[in-house]
Amino acid sequence: MLVNTLAQKSLWKQLKDCIMKQIITLSIFILTLSTMLRAQYVSYETQSKWQLGFNVGGTWSTADVKYKTYGGWGLTLGRSFNYDYGRRFSFDIRGRYLRGNWYGQDYDTTDANGFSGVALKPYMDSLGFAVNNFETQVHRLSLELVLHANSLRERTRWDPYIFGGIGWTWHQTSGDLSDNDSLGGGIYNYDPTDISKPALSSLMDQVYESALDGSSKNTFRVNVMPSLGVGIGYQIAPNVTIGLEHKSTFTGLDDFDGFVKASKYDQDIYHYTSGFINFRLKAHHREDNPKPNTSSNEINPIPPCIPPTINFIQPSTPGQIVNAVNYTVIASISNTGGRQNIEYKVNGVSNLNYTYNPQNDRFESNVILNEGNNTFEITSSSACGSVTKVMDLIYQKCTLPVIQMVTPSFETATVSNPSFSFSANIQQVSTQQDVTVTINNRSFTTFGFNSTNGNLSGTVVLTPGSNIFVIVATNSCGTVRDTVTINYLQ
Repeated sequence: MLVNTLAQKSLWKQLKDCIMKQIITLSIFILTLSTMLRAQYVSYETQSKWQLGFNVGGTWSTADVKYKTYGGWGLTLGRSFNYDYGRRFSFDIRGRYLRGNWYGQDYDTTDANGFSGVALKPYMDSLGFAVNNFETQVHRLSLELVLHANSLRERTRWDPYIFGGIGWTWHQTSGDLSDNDSLGGGIYNYDPTDISKPALSSLMDQVYESALDGSSKNTFRVNVMPSLGVGIGYQIAPNVTIGLEHKSTFTGLDDFDGFVKASKYDQDIYHYTSGFINFRLKAHHREDNPKPNTSSNEINPIPPCIPPTINFIQPSTPGQIVNAVNYTVIASISNTGGRQNIEYKVNGVSNLNYTYNPQNDRFESNVILNEGNNTFEITSSSACGSVTKVMDLIYQKCTLPVIQMVTPSFETATVSNPSFSFSANIQQVSTQQDVTVTINNRSFTTFGFNSTNGNLSGTVVLTPGSNIFVIVATNSCGTVRDTVTINYLQ
């Protein structure tokens, strides 16, 4: 007697192989098409928050019967929220309709005593065997919540997202268990020594006429089922996105494939991997410059056309020096039509890593500075003209002060004279106010400091025993201290 064990063990391997083939094929399609089409900037001003999508792809399942990949199609209609410049995340609420057929075919026989399902039993051959197969027709209506990485899409036009939903699934499951040819047909008489794909293909007529477990002939069942999925899109134009997507729907049933295993804890999952194209509807704007009305020889004056203006806020003056490598460029840009009318360059290279809020005219960009001079150039254009502003910023690596003791030249010294003259050389400080000296935790201020060469000197009367000198130097990069001990022996 043949069993299904081998086919079940290889199910997950075949599932993974199928997923990888579909993802690789759709990825190549997206990358090829995206390089052929002209890249365009994101434009929230011309985009509606409503979007309509169409998808087509492959169907497969995780169930008791070995799946066969087939096809399906669907459409989505949704609305975006938190969809604006500078928003890290946005989300959609969308409805989905999905239509597809899910197929399965085992290549081993099953006897009547090996399972709890009953629909297969009338179709056992003369030896008491049958071969599991199924066709499940599906119509699904669902509501989904989709979470997008909005700031990543805004910078790169790549749109990764995850989604989950719940909806109603209309489905019916049938099997190809008897021969319905013109000669009268009858149940298949399998050869248990040769249940191979060629043998079954020559024996079976591919007509799924027999209602399987959980289904009635020509009647759809309706169940509420949840789903989860992931997707990635590429925005080829302000209103058009293409991509690929995968969703898995959890049936909560064990008879989606028409076959019920003995364990009541097994539940079938059906999958849909697809390519899609989404269209955003164009936003409606009121006319900004209405035509003047004329009556009784009176003409309403046309408002003056005001060109864009750009003001750098940070940096505010050319040649400003900073010591931190990470910097935020901030500017105010007014009278521009939106982000699509702004061009931004860093050191002569176009840069899309910025945000612009048209409500407060605020422009921001986080940059990593090059050592030395850095140039930021902003150009804003509109129907009234174009303006360009350039600002330079100097990045200098931060250097801490350096203290070199001259007298004494060692950390510890012993003297017999109470009058002691000490000296040191200090670099990377500007004035005497950047240097402090303490002796035995008491401030000593009567020292001399030459800001040109960094020489420091002073004379002090020692107390018997240990005298601890601490010299501290500070600049914008930090603080450095040096400590020496002078032992005075009477």
